[in-house]
Amino acid sequence: MQESELDLRSLIKPTDGPVSRHINRRISTRITRIIVTKNVPLTPDEVSMISFLLSIASGIAFYLGMPFLGGILAQISSIIDGVDGELARARGMMTKRGGFLDTMLDRLADITICAGMIVYLAEDGLSLIKLLVGLLAVTGSVLPAYLAAEANARSINVDLFVPPNLRPPASRDVRLFIVLLGGITGLILPSLVLLAAITYINTIMKICLSVL
Repeated sequence: MQESELDLRSLIKPTDGPVSRHINRRISTRITRIIVTKNVPLTPDEVSMISFLLSIASGIAFYLGMPFLGGILAQISSIIDGVDGELARARGMMTKRGGFLDTMLDRLADITICAGMIVYLAEDGLSLIKLLVGLLAVTGSVLPAYLAAEANARSINVDLFVPPNLRPPASRDVRLFIVLLGGITGLILPSLVLLAAITYINTIMKICLSVL
């Protein structure tokens, strides 16, 4: 496939979060274009694994007391996380198995990153507040995907009840961008508080308004 034949706009999902739409896709689509036009022998599943390993490295960096590196690695993994889907769409390799693998790896990666941030906070003592915030951030990292899966299984469109523009953005691209900001500023606890807040507020709004 020639570069002119690959429409980068066709690789972008309409459900992209604000960080993906304005930052990540500007980089990930160009990476995908290089892979496709240069016939780089990478599969979408392999790209998913690369993104996952970068997330694990991010969690380890936080664990080892290197928050700046941890934040940078989290954002890089977020960008690469967009490449697997783009590559699958560009090469016609979209499968349910690949989507399932990507979702599972994302959840494990999110938990690992949050766990690394919690361990980093524990270096000067783990108070009850820190532990509670950490637990809320970890559980909150899996709530959006869980709620989406449950809603899809029951053919419920939760966005009908609460339009996305009326609730705090809690997509994965936004969450990992918060990790980036927390890592480069050293404000780890406020970052975890924000992660917990946006995910739980988003989820509670969807659940409450969908059952009314």
